Amino acid sequence: MPNQTINGYDMHYEVFGTGQPTVIIHGGLGGGEGSANIVSQHAKQLSESCQLVVFDRRAAGKSNSPSSGYSIKNYSQDVYHLLAHLSIERAHIVGSS
Repeated sequence: MPNQTINGYDMHYEVFGTGQPTVIIHGGLGGGEGSANIVSQHAKQLSESCQLVVFDRRAAGKSNSPSSGYSIKNYSQDVYHLLAHLSIERAHIVGSS
């Protein structure tokens, strides 16, 4: 997974496949494995029918833990800025919990 400064923090993300972009947002309160479980168990199959975008949220997985920015507004801006970085204008959004 590459790392990129997105919306003020070092975000860890990966893109698989081609087709209609689909972003999966992992669950949890932070920390832990982030999107690693999604990648290991689902990325190969899901990326056969779409362009799958997965990332580690703030303070999760291999993303860093900024001192601020933990709000719904910032979480949504994180996704927006990641998609802009990837030149994706529209995407399906899937959340896991």
